[in-house]
Amino acid sequence: MRRVTEAARKAELSAVTSLASALADWDCFQHRTALNKLRELPRHTHNLEAALGVEIMPKARAAVDRLVLHLEAILAAGPGGPSRPLILDLLANARRRLAERRWDDATARLYRAIEATAQFHLAEAGFANTSAVALADLPEAPFAAFGPGLSTSRPP
Repeated sequence: MRRVTEAARKAELSAVTSLASALADWDCFQHRTALNKLRELPRHTHNLEAALGVEIMPKARAAVDRLVLHLEAILAAGPGGPSRPLILDLLANARRRLAERRWDDATARLYRAIEATAQFHLAEAGFANTSAVALADLPEAPFAAFGPGLSTSRPP
């Protein structure tokens, strides 16, 4: 941007950079930082519209508004708290890593999504601390879903 001398063009590029920075933070699971940056975007609306075009801007604004709500829901669950929005975020991030052929990163995101799903369901079942749930304390239903014999192999 240092080589851009026209003030209006520089402001447009700065607005696009702000949006890109917020999206990059979201992609790196810096949810609070991304949310703060997205909340600042309305003051850049004119410059974003000039850079993106009047036809694209309404769609971009709607997408940003949805992302703000999504990030707020993730943050409402608390740090690392399992929630549906976090699980969806992890799955979407895994899909992006797959598209980039970053297999290890995609696998890590999928593993965390599975872990968060289990934690979410345990919390919904009333387990306040999901880090050390005894097998005997788990409800029978999940075991029965895996077929006969598994549920009977649980310890008494």
